[in-house]
Amino acid sequence: MKNQLIPFLFLLFGSFLEAKVELSKLFADKMILQRETLAPVWGWGNPGERVTVTSSWGESAFATTNAKGKWLLKIQTPAVTKEPQTLEIFGGNPMDSKITLKDILVGDVWIASGQSNMEFRQHQSLNYEHEDLDYPNIRTFNLNLVASDIPQERISLNHSWIGSSKRDAHNFSAVALYFARRIYKETGVPIGILSCSWGGKAIEKFIPAAGFGRFPELKEIRDLVAVIDPSTSLGENAYAKSMEAFEVWLPIAKAAIAVGDYPLPAPKMPTMLGSWKTREATRIYNGMIHSLTPFAVKGAIWYQGEANMGNDIGLYPVKKRALIETWRELFSGGDFPFYFVQLAGFQKSKNDPEGGDGFATMREAQLRCLEIQNTGMAVAVDIGNPYDIHPKNKQDVGFRLAQIALHRDYNKEIVRSGPLFESMEPRGHELILSFQNVGKGLMAAKKSGLNTPVPQNSNQLEHFAISASDQVWHWAEAKIVGNQVVVSAKEVQNPVAVRFAFTATPENFNFYNKDGLPASPFKTDNWELR
Repeated sequence: MKNQLIPFLFLLFGSFLEAKVELSKLFADKMILQRETLAPVWGWGNPGERVTVTSSWGESAFATTNAKGKWLLKIQTPAVTKEPQTLEIFGGNPMDSKITLKDILVGDVWIASGQSNMEFRQHQSLNYEHEDLDYPNIRTFNLNLVASDIPQERISLNHSWIGSSKRDAHNFSAVALYFARRIYKETGVPIGILSCSWGGKAIEKFIPAAGFGRFPELKEIRDLVAVIDPSTSLGENAYAKSMEAFEVWLPIAKAAIAVGDYPLPAPKMPTMLGSWKTREATRIYNGMIHSLTPFAVKGAIWYQGEANMGNDIGLYPVKKRALIETWRELFSGGDFPFYFVQLAGFQKSKNDPEGGDGFATMREAQLRCLEIQNTGMAVAVDIGNPYDIHPKNKQDVGFRLAQIALHRDYNKEIVRSGPLFESMEPRGHELILSFQNVGKGLMAAKKSGLNTPVPQNSNQLEHFAISASDQVWHWAEAKIVGNQVVVSAKEVQNPVAVRFAFTATPENFNFYNKDGLPASPFKTDNWELR
Protein backbone atom coordinates (compact mmCIF):
# COMPACT_ATOMS: atom_id res chain seq x y z
CA MET A 1 0.00 0.00 0.00
CA LYS A 2 2.85 2.33 0.90
CA ASN A 3 4.49 1.79 -2.46
CA GLN A 4 1.18 2.45 -4.22
CA LEU A 5 0.83 5.82 -2.44
CA ILE A 6 4.20 7.14 -3.58
CA PRO A 7 3.25 7.71 -7.22
CA PHE A 8 -0.09 9.18 -6.14
CA LEU A 9 1.54 11.63 -3.73
CA PHE A 10 4.15 12.52 -6.36
CA LEU A 11 1.43 13.37 -8.84
CA LEU A 12 -0.56 15.27 -6.22
CA PHE A 13 2.32 17.45 -5.01
CA GLY A 14 3.70 17.70 -8.52
CA SER A 15 0.43 19.31 -9.61
CA PHE A 16 0.85 21.93 -6.87
CA LEU A 17 4.41 22.60 -7.98
CA GLU A 18 3.24 23.09 -11.57
CA ALA A 19 0.34 25.33 -10.55
CA LYS A 20 2.02 28.53 -11.73
CA VAL A 21 -0.21 31.52 -12.25
CA GLU A 22 -0.12 32.84 -15.80
CA LEU A 23 -0.80 36.38 -17.04
CA SER A 24 -2.11 37.61 -20.35
CA LYS A 25 0.93 38.76 -22.33
CA LEU A 26 -0.47 42.29 -22.18
CA PHE A 27 0.69 42.44 -18.57
CA ALA A 28 4.44 42.74 -18.77
CA ASP A 29 7.37 44.96 -17.86
CA LYS A 30 7.18 48.52 -19.28
CA MET A 31 3.40 48.37 -19.67
CA ILE A 32 1.14 51.40 -19.35
CA LEU A 33 -2.09 51.13 -17.37
CA GLN A 34 -5.08 53.39 -17.81
CA ARG A 35 -5.15 56.01 -15.07
CA GLU A 36 -7.88 56.58 -12.48
CA THR A 37 -9.92 53.51 -13.24
CA LEU A 38 -10.60 49.98 -12.07
CA ALA A 39 -8.16 48.32 -14.47
CA PRO A 40 -8.86 44.67 -15.30
CA VAL A 41 -5.96 42.25 -14.89
CA TRP A 42 -6.38 38.64 -15.96
CA GLY A 43 -4.74 35.34 -16.70
CA TRP A 44 -4.98 31.61 -16.10
CA GLY A 45 -4.15 28.89 -13.58
CA ASN A 46 -5.63 25.72 -12.20
CA PRO A 47 -9.37 25.82 -11.39
CA GLY A 48 -10.07 27.10 -7.88
CA GLU A 49 -6.72 28.84 -7.38
CA ARG A 50 -6.58 32.14 -5.54
CA VAL A 51 -4.70 34.98 -7.26
CA THR A 52 -3.69 38.21 -5.54
CA VAL A 53 -2.31 41.35 -7.19
CA THR A 54 -0.58 44.06 -5.18
CA SER A 55 0.76 47.36 -6.48
CA SER A 56 3.52 49.73 -5.46
CA TRP A 57 0.92 52.52 -5.21
CA GLY A 58 -0.80 50.69 -2.36
CA GLU A 59 -3.80 49.01 -4.01
CA SER A 60 -4.47 45.28 -4.10
CA ALA A 61 -7.16 42.89 -5.32
CA PHE A 62 -7.75 39.16 -5.52
CA ALA A 63 -9.70 36.63 -7.57
CA THR A 64 -10.23 32.89 -7.82
CA THR A 65 -9.81 31.00 -11.09
CA ASN A 66 -13.05 29.67 -12.53
CA ALA A 67 -13.83 26.16 -13.72
CA LYS A 68 -11.91 26.82 -16.95
CA GLY A 69 -8.90 28.11 -15.04
CA LYS A 70 -9.33 31.78 -15.95
CA TRP A 71 -9.14 34.60 -13.42
CA LEU A 72 -9.88 38.30 -13.70
CA LEU A 73 -9.71 41.05 -11.11
CA LYS A 74 -9.79 44.83 -11.13
CA ILE A 75 -7.29 47.07 -9.41
CA GLN A 76 -7.69 50.78 -8.78
CA THR A 77 -5.09 52.84 -10.64
CA PRO A 78 -3.81 56.26 -9.51
CA ALA A 79 -3.55 59.53 -11.40
CA VAL A 80 -0.68 60.06 -13.84
CA THR A 81 2.46 58.28 -12.65
CA LYS A 82 5.71 58.89 -14.51
CA GLU A 83 7.86 57.17 -11.90
CA PRO A 84 8.23 53.41 -12.56
CA GLN A 85 5.77 51.30 -10.58
CA THR A 86 5.53 47.57 -9.89
CA LEU A 87 2.83 44.92 -9.75
CA GLU A 88 3.22 41.64 -7.91
CA ILE A 89 1.00 38.69 -8.77
CA PHE A 90 0.74 35.77 -6.35
CA GLY A 91 -1.04 32.53 -7.22
CA GLY A 92 -1.41 28.87 -6.43
CA ASN A 93 -2.72 26.75 -3.57
CA PRO A 94 -0.74 27.43 -1.49
CA MET A 95 0.56 30.78 -2.82
CA ASP A 96 3.77 29.37 -4.30
CA SER A 97 3.85 31.37 -7.54
CA LYS A 98 4.97 34.98 -7.84
CA ILE A 99 5.36 37.29 -10.84
CA THR A 100 6.81 40.78 -10.55
CA LEU A 101 6.17 43.36 -13.28
CA LYS A 102 8.52 46.34 -13.33
CA ASP A 103 8.75 49.80 -14.92
CA ILE A 104 4.97 50.25 -15.14
CA LEU A 105 3.62 53.72 -15.92
CA VAL A 106 0.09 54.98 -15.41
CA GLY A 107 -1.39 57.27 -18.06
CA ASP A 108 -3.73 56.93 -21.03
CA VAL A 109 -4.00 53.91 -23.33
CA TRP A 110 -5.28 54.26 -26.90
CA ILE A 111 -6.16 51.52 -29.38
CA ALA A 112 -4.68 52.18 -32.84
CA SER A 113 -6.32 50.08 -35.54
CA GLY A 114 -7.30 49.93 -39.19
CA GLN A 115 -5.60 49.19 -42.48
CA SER A 116 -2.08 49.69 -43.81
CA ASN A 117 -2.07 53.48 -43.35
CA MET A 118 -2.33 52.87 -39.60
CA GLU A 119 0.05 49.92 -39.79
CA PHE A 120 2.53 52.16 -41.71
CA ARG A 121 5.70 52.41 -39.59
CA GLN A 122 7.43 55.56 -38.38
CA HIS A 123 10.60 54.92 -40.39
CA GLN A 124 8.53 54.99 -43.59
CA SER A 125 7.16 58.47 -42.94
CA LEU A 126 8.28 61.71 -44.53
CA ASN A 127 11.65 63.00 -43.23
CA TYR A 128 11.44 60.42 -40.45
CA GLU A 129 15.15 60.65 -39.65
CA HIS A 130 14.75 64.28 -38.53
CA GLU A 131 11.93 63.65 -36.07
CA ASP A 132 12.22 64.04 -32.31
CA LEU A 133 11.57 60.50 -31.07
CA ASP A 134 13.10 60.15 -27.61
CA TYR A 135 9.95 59.65 -25.49
CA PRO A 136 10.36 56.67 -23.15
CA ASN A 137 6.95 57.48 -21.61
CA ILE A 138 5.26 56.70 -24.94
CA ARG A 139 5.03 52.93 -25.40
CA THR A 140 3.45 50.54 -27.86
CA PHE A 141 2.24 46.95 -27.70
CA ASN A 142 2.02 45.49 -31.20
CA LEU A 143 -0.22 42.54 -32.05
CA ASN A 144 0.87 39.89 -34.55
CA LEU A 145 -1.33 39.41 -37.61
CA VAL A 146 -3.66 36.55 -36.67
CA ALA A 147 -7.09 35.77 -38.14
CA SER A 148 -9.46 33.22 -36.65
CA ASP A 149 -13.02 31.94 -36.94
CA ILE A 150 -13.05 31.53 -33.16
CA PRO A 151 -12.36 34.30 -30.59
CA GLN A 152 -8.85 33.82 -29.19
CA GLU A 153 -8.39 34.68 -25.52
CA ARG A 154 -4.63 34.28 -25.52
CA ILE A 155 -2.25 36.55 -27.41
CA SER A 156 -0.20 34.51 -29.84
CA LEU A 157 3.60 34.46 -29.76
CA ASN A 158 5.77 36.63 -27.56
CA HIS A 159 5.13 40.33 -27.22
CA SER A 160 6.59 43.19 -25.23
CA TRP A 161 5.93 46.86 -24.55
CA ILE A 162 8.37 49.09 -26.44
CA GLY A 163 9.26 52.71 -25.67
CA SER A 164 9.84 55.40 -28.26
CA SER A 165 13.47 56.19 -29.13
CA LYS A 166 15.59 56.65 -32.23
CA ARG A 167 16.43 52.96 -31.97
CA ASP A 168 12.93 51.59 -31.45
CA ALA A 169 10.63 54.08 -33.23
CA HIS A 170 10.50 51.78 -36.26
CA ASN A 171 8.28 49.49 -34.15
CA PHE A 172 5.59 52.18 -33.91
CA SER A 173 2.69 52.96 -36.16
CA ALA A 174 3.69 56.38 -37.53
CA VAL A 175 0.21 57.84 -37.09
CA ALA A 176 -0.08 56.48 -33.55
CA LEU A 177 3.37 57.72 -32.54
CA TYR A 178 2.83 61.25 -33.86
CA PHE A 179 -0.61 61.28 -32.21
CA ALA A 180 0.85 60.15 -28.88
CA ARG A 181 3.83 62.49 -29.11
CA ARG A 182 1.70 65.60 -29.45
CA ILE A 183 -0.57 64.63 -26.57
CA TYR A 184 2.40 63.81 -24.33
CA LYS A 185 4.23 67.03 -25.17
CA GLU A 186 1.15 69.13 -24.38
CA THR A 187 -0.11 67.25 -21.32
CA GLY A 188 2.76 65.23 -19.83
CA VAL A 189 0.50 62.16 -19.61
CA PRO A 190 2.27 58.86 -20.47
CA ILE A 191 0.63 57.32 -23.54
CA GLY A 192 0.28 53.62 -24.32
CA ILE A 193 -0.67 52.35 -27.77
CA LEU A 194 -2.34 48.99 -28.43
CA SER A 195 -1.47 48.56 -32.10
CA CYS A 196 -3.68 46.09 -33.98
CA SER A 197 -3.87 46.97 -37.70
CA TRP A 198 -3.83 44.85 -40.84
CA GLY A 199 -3.32 46.23 -44.34
CA GLY A 200 -5.92 45.76 -47.06
CA LYS A 201 -8.69 44.53 -44.75
CA ALA A 202 -12.35 45.52 -44.73
CA ILE A 203 -14.07 46.83 -41.62
CA GLU A 204 -16.19 43.66 -41.34
CA LYS A 205 -13.13 41.72 -40.18
CA PHE A 206 -12.66 43.98 -37.16
CA ILE A 207 -16.28 43.75 -35.93
CA PRO A 208 -17.22 41.22 -33.21
CA ALA A 209 -19.99 38.78 -34.10
CA ALA A 210 -22.38 40.55 -31.73
CA GLY A 211 -22.03 43.74 -33.73
CA PHE A 212 -23.88 42.38 -36.74
CA GLY A 213 -26.88 41.28 -34.73
CA ARG A 214 -28.00 44.74 -33.64
CA PHE A 215 -28.65 46.27 -37.08
CA PRO A 216 -31.28 44.92 -39.50
CA GLU A 217 -29.20 46.14 -42.45
CA LEU A 218 -26.48 43.64 -41.48
CA LYS A 219 -28.77 40.61 -41.10
CA GLU A 220 -27.20 38.71 -44.01
CA ILE A 221 -23.75 38.97 -42.47
CA ARG A 222 -25.15 38.16 -39.03
CA ASP A 223 -26.62 34.88 -40.28
CA LEU A 224 -23.42 33.87 -42.05
CA VAL A 225 -21.38 34.61 -38.94
CA ALA A 226 -23.85 32.71 -36.75
CA VAL A 227 -23.21 29.50 -38.73
CA ILE A 228 -19.85 29.02 -36.99
CA ASP A 229 -21.12 29.90 -33.51
CA PRO A 230 -22.50 26.79 -31.72
CA SER A 231 -24.29 29.00 -29.18
CA THR A 232 -26.74 30.14 -31.90
CA SER A 233 -29.53 28.02 -33.37
CA LEU A 234 -28.02 28.40 -36.86
CA GLY A 235 -24.62 27.34 -35.57
CA GLU A 236 -25.97 24.43 -33.55
CA ASN A 237 -27.78 23.07 -36.60
CA ALA A 238 -24.71 23.53 -38.80
CA TYR A 239 -22.48 21.68 -36.34
CA ALA A 240 -25.08 18.90 -35.96
CA LYS A 241 -25.07 18.32 -39.72
CA SER A 242 -21.27 18.30 -39.75
CA MET A 243 -21.17 15.75 -36.93
CA GLU A 244 -23.70 13.52 -38.70
CA ALA A 245 -21.57 13.62 -41.83
CA PHE A 246 -18.48 12.83 -39.74
CA GLU A 247 -20.16 9.82 -38.13
CA VAL A 248 -21.02 8.48 -41.59
CA TRP A 249 -17.46 9.11 -42.79
CA LEU A 250 -15.62 7.57 -39.81
CA PRO A 251 -16.39 3.83 -40.32
CA ILE A 252 -15.79 4.17 -44.06
CA ALA A 253 -12.43 5.81 -43.36
CA LYS A 254 -11.50 3.05 -40.86
CA ALA A 255 -12.40 0.36 -43.38
CA ALA A 256 -10.26 2.01 -46.05
CA ILE A 257 -7.27 2.26 -43.73
CA ALA A 258 -7.70 -1.38 -42.68
CA VAL A 259 -7.06 -2.54 -46.26
CA GLY A 260 -4.26 -0.06 -46.89
CA ASP A 261 -6.27 2.53 -48.83
CA TYR A 262 -6.29 6.27 -48.30
CA PRO A 263 -9.52 7.48 -46.67
CA LEU A 264 -11.62 10.18 -48.28
CA PRO A 265 -11.17 13.68 -46.81
CA ALA A 266 -13.08 14.20 -43.57
CA PRO A 267 -16.15 16.47 -43.60
CA LYS A 268 -15.33 20.05 -42.58
CA MET A 269 -16.70 21.88 -39.61
CA PRO A 270 -18.79 25.03 -40.31
CA THR A 271 -16.64 27.87 -41.61
CA MET A 272 -16.86 31.31 -43.20
CA LEU A 273 -13.51 31.13 -44.94
CA GLY A 274 -13.61 32.66 -48.39
CA SER A 275 -17.09 34.13 -48.05
CA TRP A 276 -17.16 37.34 -50.10
CA LYS A 277 -20.49 38.32 -48.54
CA THR A 278 -18.96 38.58 -45.10
CA ARG A 279 -15.49 39.63 -46.27
CA GLU A 280 -14.44 37.05 -43.67
CA ALA A 281 -16.25 39.03 -41.00
CA THR A 282 -15.03 38.95 -37.37
CA ARG A 283 -11.78 37.11 -38.17
CA ILE A 284 -9.37 39.91 -37.23
CA TYR A 285 -11.41 40.73 -34.15
CA ASN A 286 -11.36 37.04 -33.18
CA GLY A 287 -7.66 36.52 -33.88
CA MET A 288 -6.24 39.75 -32.48
CA ILE A 289 -8.51 42.25 -30.80
CA HIS A 290 -10.53 39.84 -28.64
CA SER A 291 -7.35 38.91 -26.77
CA LEU A 292 -7.00 42.56 -25.67
CA THR A 293 -10.43 42.74 -24.05
CA PRO A 294 -11.37 43.91 -21.45
CA PHE A 295 -8.17 46.00 -21.06
CA ALA A 296 -8.93 49.49 -19.77
CA VAL A 297 -8.41 52.13 -22.47
CA LYS A 298 -8.87 55.86 -22.93
CA GLY A 299 -10.15 55.58 -26.51
CA ALA A 300 -9.36 54.50 -30.07
CA ILE A 301 -7.93 55.96 -33.26
CA TRP A 302 -8.80 54.37 -36.60
CA TYR A 303 -7.52 54.71 -40.18
CA GLN A 304 -9.40 52.43 -42.56
CA GLY A 305 -11.82 52.53 -45.48
CA GLU A 306 -9.91 51.79 -48.66
CA ALA A 307 -10.90 48.10 -48.60
CA ASN A 308 -14.61 48.94 -48.33
CA MET A 309 -14.89 50.78 -51.62
CA GLY A 310 -17.66 49.07 -53.60
CA ASN A 311 -21.37 48.65 -54.11
CA ASP A 312 -22.18 48.42 -50.39
CA ILE A 313 -20.42 51.64 -49.45
CA GLY A 314 -23.75 53.05 -48.23
CA LEU A 315 -23.64 50.53 -45.37
CA TYR A 316 -20.22 51.68 -44.17
CA PRO A 317 -21.60 54.05 -41.49
CA VAL A 318 -23.76 51.21 -40.12
CA LYS A 319 -20.76 48.89 -39.99
CA LYS A 320 -18.68 51.59 -38.32
CA ARG A 321 -21.41 52.00 -35.70
CA ALA A 322 -21.45 48.22 -35.14
CA LEU A 323 -17.68 48.24 -34.62
CA ILE A 324 -17.63 51.24 -32.28
CA GLU A 325 -20.56 50.16 -30.12
CA THR A 326 -19.30 46.61 -29.59
CA TRP A 327 -15.71 47.69 -28.95
CA ARG A 328 -16.96 50.13 -26.34
CA GLU A 329 -18.87 47.35 -24.61
CA LEU A 330 -16.03 44.82 -24.71
CA PHE A 331 -13.21 47.10 -23.56
CA SER A 332 -13.29 48.60 -20.11
CA GLY A 333 -13.64 52.12 -21.38
CA GLY A 334 -17.34 52.83 -21.30
CA ASP A 335 -18.46 55.21 -24.03
CA PHE A 336 -14.87 55.96 -24.97
CA PRO A 337 -13.88 58.41 -27.73
CA PHE A 338 -13.34 57.01 -31.22
CA TYR A 339 -11.43 59.24 -33.66
CA PHE A 340 -10.85 58.30 -37.28
CA VAL A 341 -9.08 59.53 -40.39
CA GLN A 342 -10.98 60.51 -43.51
CA LEU A 343 -9.18 59.01 -46.51
CA ALA A 344 -6.38 61.03 -48.06
CA GLY A 345 -6.27 62.02 -51.71
CA PHE A 346 -5.36 59.17 -54.06
CA GLN A 347 -5.48 58.82 -57.88
CA LYS A 348 -5.85 61.60 -60.43
CA SER A 349 -9.21 63.36 -60.41
CA LYS A 350 -11.38 63.25 -63.54
CA ASN A 351 -11.87 67.03 -63.41
CA ASP A 352 -15.65 66.75 -63.62
CA PRO A 353 -17.74 69.14 -61.47
CA GLU A 354 -20.12 66.29 -60.63
CA GLY A 355 -17.25 64.45 -58.91
CA GLY A 356 -17.78 61.13 -57.19
CA ASP A 357 -14.59 59.52 -58.46
CA GLY A 358 -11.91 57.76 -56.42
CA PHE A 359 -12.37 57.86 -52.66
CA ALA A 360 -14.96 60.68 -52.82
CA THR A 361 -17.92 58.48 -51.92
CA MET A 362 -16.03 56.81 -49.07
CA ARG A 363 -15.11 60.21 -47.62
CA GLU A 364 -18.78 61.14 -47.70
CA ALA A 365 -19.64 57.89 -45.89
CA GLN A 366 -16.94 58.61 -43.32
CA LEU A 367 -18.32 62.12 -42.81
CA ARG A 368 -21.70 60.58 -41.95
CA CYS A 369 -19.99 58.52 -39.24
CA LEU A 370 -19.70 61.72 -37.19
CA GLU A 371 -23.36 61.14 -36.32
CA ILE A 372 -22.13 58.39 -33.98
CA GLN A 373 -21.80 59.67 -30.43
CA ASN A 374 -18.36 60.73 -29.16
CA THR A 375 -16.53 60.46 -32.48
CA GLY A 376 -14.22 62.82 -34.35
CA MET A 377 -12.69 62.93 -37.82
CA ALA A 378 -9.26 64.08 -38.98
CA VAL A 379 -9.31 65.31 -42.58
CA ALA A 380 -6.38 64.22 -44.78
CA VAL A 381 -7.60 64.95 -48.32
CA ASP A 382 -5.03 67.75 -48.68
CA ILE A 383 -1.98 65.63 -47.79
CA GLY A 384 -2.51 62.62 -50.05
CA ASN A 385 -0.58 61.48 -53.08
CA PRO A 386 -2.39 60.69 -56.36
CA TYR A 387 0.29 58.09 -57.13
CA ASP A 388 0.58 56.42 -53.73
CA ILE A 389 -2.22 55.00 -51.58
CA HIS A 390 0.18 55.28 -48.63
CA PRO A 391 1.06 58.99 -48.42
CA LYS A 392 4.18 59.51 -46.33
CA ASN A 393 3.00 62.58 -44.42
CA LYS A 394 1.80 60.79 -41.31
CA GLN A 395 2.93 63.61 -39.02
CA ASP A 396 -0.05 65.80 -39.95
CA VAL A 397 -2.43 62.85 -39.63
CA GLY A 398 -1.28 62.14 -36.08
CA PHE A 399 -1.27 65.87 -35.26
CA ARG A 400 -4.87 66.29 -36.47
CA LEU A 401 -6.11 63.24 -34.55
CA ALA A 402 -4.40 64.64 -31.45
CA GLN A 403 -6.08 68.01 -32.11
CA ILE A 404 -9.47 66.35 -31.59
CA ALA A 405 -8.36 64.50 -28.46
CA LEU A 406 -6.70 67.56 -26.93
CA HIS A 407 -9.89 69.56 -27.43
CA ARG A 408 -12.35 66.93 -26.26
CA ASP A 409 -10.44 64.79 -23.75
CA TYR A 410 -7.68 67.00 -22.38
CA ASN A 411 -9.61 70.30 -22.04
CA LYS A 412 -7.42 72.33 -24.36
CA GLU A 413 -9.10 75.47 -25.69
CA ILE A 414 -8.45 74.76 -29.35
CA VAL A 415 -10.72 74.12 -32.32
CA ARG A 416 -11.09 70.37 -32.77
CA SER A 417 -10.86 70.18 -36.57
CA GLY A 418 -11.12 72.06 -39.84
CA PRO A 419 -14.41 73.49 -41.16
CA LEU A 420 -17.35 71.09 -41.39
CA PHE A 421 -20.37 72.03 -43.50
CA GLU A 422 -23.31 73.08 -41.31
CA SER A 423 -26.02 74.80 -43.37
CA MET A 424 -26.87 76.40 -46.72
CA GLU A 425 -29.03 79.41 -47.50
CA PRO A 426 -30.13 80.27 -51.09
CA ARG A 427 -29.89 83.95 -51.90
CA GLY A 428 -30.84 84.67 -55.50
CA HIS A 429 -28.26 83.04 -57.78
CA GLU A 430 -25.91 82.44 -54.83
CA LEU A 431 -25.66 79.89 -52.03
CA ILE A 432 -24.45 81.06 -48.62
CA LEU A 433 -22.63 78.30 -46.73
CA SER A 434 -22.01 78.19 -42.98
CA PHE A 435 -19.58 75.91 -41.17
CA GLN A 436 -18.76 74.41 -37.80
CA ASN A 437 -15.21 74.60 -36.44
CA VAL A 438 -14.43 77.98 -37.94
CA GLY A 439 -11.91 78.56 -35.14
CA LYS A 440 -10.01 81.80 -35.68
CA GLY A 441 -11.72 82.24 -39.05
CA LEU A 442 -11.72 80.84 -42.58
CA MET A 443 -8.86 81.26 -45.04
CA ALA A 444 -7.62 80.31 -48.47
CA ALA A 445 -4.18 78.76 -48.00
CA LYS A 446 -1.68 76.40 -49.58
CA LYS A 447 0.10 73.57 -47.82
CA SER A 448 3.44 72.10 -48.84
CA GLY A 449 4.97 69.01 -47.25
CA LEU A 450 5.14 69.17 -43.47
CA ASN A 451 4.84 72.96 -43.40
CA THR A 452 1.81 74.71 -41.97
CA PRO A 453 -0.60 76.12 -44.58
CA VAL A 454 0.40 79.55 -45.89
CA PRO A 455 -2.45 82.06 -46.39
CA GLN A 456 -3.00 83.22 -49.96
CA ASN A 457 -3.56 86.81 -51.04
CA SER A 458 -7.10 85.93 -52.03
CA ASN A 459 -10.41 84.83 -50.58
CA GLN A 460 -11.18 82.57 -53.58
CA LEU A 461 -11.61 78.85 -52.90
CA GLU A 462 -11.11 75.90 -55.26
CA HIS A 463 -13.16 72.76 -55.95
CA PHE A 464 -16.71 74.02 -55.40
CA ALA A 465 -19.47 72.97 -57.80
CA ILE A 466 -23.19 73.84 -57.81
CA SER A 467 -26.31 72.61 -59.53
CA ALA A 468 -29.91 73.63 -60.08
CA SER A 469 -32.70 71.07 -59.73
CA ASP A 470 -31.80 69.71 -63.18
CA GLN A 471 -28.83 67.95 -61.50
CA VAL A 472 -26.37 69.33 -64.02
CA TRP A 473 -23.19 70.36 -62.24
CA HIS A 474 -21.02 73.39 -62.96
CA TRP A 475 -17.80 74.65 -61.47
CA ALA A 476 -18.54 77.52 -59.12
CA GLU A 477 -16.85 80.66 -57.99
CA ALA A 478 -16.43 80.42 -54.22
CA LYS A 479 -15.23 83.19 -51.95
CA ILE A 480 -14.85 83.66 -48.23
CA VAL A 481 -17.05 86.41 -46.82
CA GLY A 482 -16.52 86.73 -43.09
CA ASN A 483 -17.01 83.25 -41.64
CA GLN A 484 -19.14 82.04 -44.54
CA VAL A 485 -18.53 80.94 -48.10
CA VAL A 486 -20.55 82.36 -51.01
CA VAL A 487 -20.78 80.21 -54.15
CA SER A 488 -22.26 80.95 -57.57
CA ALA A 489 -21.92 80.09 -61.25
CA LYS A 490 -23.13 82.13 -64.22
CA GLU A 491 -24.70 78.98 -65.72
CA VAL A 492 -26.90 78.38 -62.64
CA GLN A 493 -29.56 80.96 -61.81
CA ASN A 494 -31.38 78.99 -59.12
CA PRO A 495 -28.82 76.77 -57.39
CA VAL A 496 -30.11 74.13 -54.95
CA ALA A 497 -27.05 71.98 -54.21
CA VAL A 498 -23.31 72.28 -53.72
CA ARG A 499 -20.38 69.88 -53.67
CA PHE A 500 -16.88 70.57 -52.37
CA ALA A 501 -13.74 68.57 -53.14
CA PHE A 502 -15.95 65.62 -54.05
CA THR A 503 -13.27 63.92 -56.12
CA ALA A 504 -10.29 61.57 -55.93
CA THR A 505 -7.48 64.07 -55.28
CA PRO A 506 -8.59 67.72 -55.36
CA GLU A 507 -5.53 69.48 -56.77
CA ASN A 508 -4.73 72.97 -55.49
CA PHE A 509 -6.83 72.34 -52.39
CA ASN A 510 -6.91 75.60 -50.43
CA PHE A 511 -9.81 75.67 -47.91
CA TYR A 512 -8.66 75.86 -44.26
CA ASN A 513 -9.48 77.59 -41.04
CA LYS A 514 -6.90 80.01 -39.67
CA ASP A 515 -5.84 77.32 -37.20
CA GLY A 516 -4.32 75.49 -40.18
CA LEU A 517 -6.83 72.63 -40.39
CA PRO A 518 -8.42 71.63 -43.73
CA ALA A 519 -12.14 71.64 -44.49
CA SER A 520 -13.81 68.29 -45.05
CA PRO A 521 -15.14 67.46 -48.52
CA PHE A 522 -18.95 67.40 -48.55
CA LYS A 523 -22.07 67.43 -50.68
CA THR A 524 -25.50 68.78 -49.81
CA ASP A 525 -27.53 66.55 -52.16
CA ASN A 526 -28.46 62.88 -52.09
CA TRP A 527 -28.67 62.42 -55.85
CA GLU A 528 -27.28 59.30 -57.46
CA LEU A 529 -24.07 59.65 -59.42
CA ARG A 530 -24.54 59.50 -63.18
